[in-house]
Amino acid sequence: MKTKRLVTASVALVVIVTFGVLVANVIDYVTFHRAIARVTRLAPVDFVAIADFSKNTLKNQGFAQYMEEDIPSIFQQLKPRSVTTIRGLTDVSLYTLGEVYLELRIETSRSNQHIFYFTNSTGRQISKVLWHLKPEFVKSISPNGRLVTLQEWGLHYQRQWIVLPDRICVVGPTGELGSEDVLLASTPLDQAGLKKIEDALQAVPPALRGNIIRATNVADGVGLRIMFSADGVPKADDIALSNAWSAGVKPLLDAVSELGPQKYPVDFAQSVTRETTPTWQPEIVVRSLREDDAMASRRPKTPLWCLWRALQL
Repeated sequence: MKTKRLVTASVALVVIVTFGVLVANVIDYVTFHRAIARVTRLAPVDFVAIADFSKNTLKNQGFAQYMEEDIPSIFQQLKPRSVTTIRGLTDVSLYTLGEVYLELRIETSRSNQHIFYFTNSTGRQISKVLWHLKPEFVKSISPNGRLVTLQEWGLHYQRQWIVLPDRICVVGPTGELGSEDVLLASTPLDQAGLKKIEDALQAVPPALRGNIIRATNVADGVGLRIMFSADGVPKADDIALSNAWSAGVKPLLDAVSELGPQKYPVDFAQSVTRETTPTWQPEIVVRSLREDDAMASRRPKTPLWCLWRALQL
């Protein structure tokens, strides 16, 4: 009789715990997705009001954080956990659980404003742009119809060479602290130049596509990504170089540098050379971009009861 009661109590406990875990997962799933829904369903007038509030951060010299009843009324409909402002930035915390976060960010500069959200819910941080103050400005520095895009970056700089059928544009920050990307220069591309670019693209070894070549024992340094999509969005068939060089991309980089704005030559090869010495050469590793992305996309830690994220629902 005692054994039967013990079994019954054990079964009841398992049922209660299972039900509790199920309820907790449903609540967390709904909470996260409702937080996203609240920002994606904002009306245009709401975006304008949020942007207007954030313009004042350009005057701020310090850091400010608003919690609970102190949160400005314009953000109340988002049910945020907190609102943080610093010069040019407003961050709205919408959700956290363990290492998982969901944030709304308003970036404000002298020439434009952007509103977007970002989250690491599935591993690597992803973002989605919701609103621009000046969409035409964004189009001018991020045009479609590209033949190829070269994106180079270092510890203190970043720059893009955007090759279009009729011109080559160079986009990047002006160099001022906190400055955003602008159209730095542009040169026209005639038929002869277009043919040279097309020939250089054909000369890129197919074996390089979809891979990253990386020097593994260099902490900082320089990187280059060659993107072949018409909109310049990174894809799995790009070519990436991280503190490393490949002669297979030289004809393409030379052609873009020769035909593009002369004030902004593509000098990635020289930048990589500066990172090495005759007595020290880095270890080079080649892997697919898909594999590299998977290695970098560590899933954030969450409580043990949070099963729906592990199941990728």
